[in-house]
Amino acid sequence: ATATATATAVSSAAASASHRVPPLLHMGLAATLARDVIPHGVWFSTYDLSKNALQRREAEQSGDEKAPLSVGAQLTAGACAAFLAWVVGYPADVLKTRCQMEGAPRSLGAAAA
Repeated sequence: ATATATATAVSSAAASASHRVPPLLHMGLAATLARDVIPHGVWFSTYDLSKNALQRREAEQSGDEKAPLSVGAQLTAGACAAFLAWVVGYPADVLKTRCQMEGAPRSLGAAAA
């Protein structure tokens, strides 16, 4: 339900912008926003959750709650975040590419069909 509401909001914003911008500048704008905005939110959320979980784990193992997070743990948190963001963002990237092709559908719904 949240993804549908977000996609609707992104489509509405893109539609209102499309009345003021030349067509070549906004082709696939809604799909581009969906591809960039949603995965970045997923990335930041996943990184924060992963980093906090790894920090708790390292604190339990070392007994020092103020110890900085190791480089390996930071890389692991970043890799988890990037993976999940790409899984979420890839379908929107495909739709964006379809919307921006010449003669392609102009809306997210038509591109998804």
